[in-house]
Amino acid sequence: MSETQTLDSTREQVYFDIFSTALEGGIGYWSRCKTYHWTNDHGMTEDLAGYHAEVYDVERVIAEGPLPAGASGSGRLQDERYALYRIDRATVTKGITAFARKYGDSGRDSYFARAARHLAQERWDHLDYDATIADAIVQLGLFDEVIYG
Repeated sequence: MSETQTLDSTREQVYFDIFSTALEGGIGYWSRCKTYHWTNDHGMTEDLAGYHAEVYDVERVIAEGPLPAGASGSGRLQDERYALYRIDRATVTKGITAFARKYGDSGRDSYFARAARHLAQERWDHLDYDATIADAIVQLGLFDEVIYG
């Protein structure tokens, strides 16, 4: 495996790990999961290319109206009373870019700033993040801002 393939593979694993950290620990206080796909072969192999979830935003009822133009990451779906959002690789990618821009240039040495710089620089060996950061990344990918938390 070439160095480029190794970096690509590591990046895909990190993006997947951020997705699963958000779904399994970060976003549960503002959302409820409707569908969640993360493995192939009945849980034997992580699906690094096709992972996705649909979550209800339990606080934003559809009656509020549509999101601003350009918002919504991978797209806003509708399901009865609640807004339903799709979270996938595109959402995570957009969120990481926004997170790095928002927190990486802050000039501070906070936990968020360090994580943002390491994500932007693809310094996977130094990357440290938790469910709070994964939550912020997903919110930025979906809403273009951190609304909750």
